[in-house]
Amino acid sequence: MTDSNSEKIQAFVADNQLDKAIALAERVITKNRITDFAPAVGKSLLPLTDSLVSYLDAFFAKAAQELDVKALYAEMNGFTINYDRWFVDVFAFDRDEGLEDPDWLADYNYANHSVPEEGFTITGLEEIQAVYEDYTDNEKWENARAETAAEDAAVLIVLRLQELFKAAKETAHARQLAWAAMPLYVTAHDHYLGAIYVAA
Repeated sequence: MTDSNSEKIQAFVADNQLDKAIALAERVITKNRITDFAPAVGKSLLPLTDSLVSYLDAFFAKAAQELDVKALYAEMNGFTINYDRWFVDVFAFDRDEGLEDPDWLADYNYANHSVPEEGFTITGLEEIQAVYEDYTDNEKWENARAETAAEDAAVLIVLRLQELFKAAKETAHARQLAWAAMPLYVTAHDHYLGAIYVAA
């Protein structure tokens, strides 16, 4: 992805315009001569919204027993190389330090290890997981165009993840859940996308 497109996507994310960021990322993937990752276009994680809301609600209930929660952080695993299972870890904090220096997100007060299942499993993208498995196991990253295609698809996947958490937050507001007012930071391990999304 060109620096120009990357900057545009990051600006869209910062401005809460995920639909525009997704549309741009999908156009970039569609134009790539390497079509392995083309199935990522048009895929949505929104069918997971209700399950995610239930997961976050259970997590918050446990975290609130341990601390006065001020912020939540969700991070997807390093999915491009861990293609067997894609999941999201969730963390709670007794403070909210914003995004000026996001290093504080590594110093959490409570993690989702106490929720019945460690990590919220991402489903619906198994076809893309298989593409990353083939890409990694057959060392297709040695081809520069294939590497670019894989990185572009990773950006789109992170955007779809952020779209899912945005929908979950909107549902939490509609249901007046206890954590609805908490800032919820969303990204992926290794930061395939430079911008951390904040679901307000």
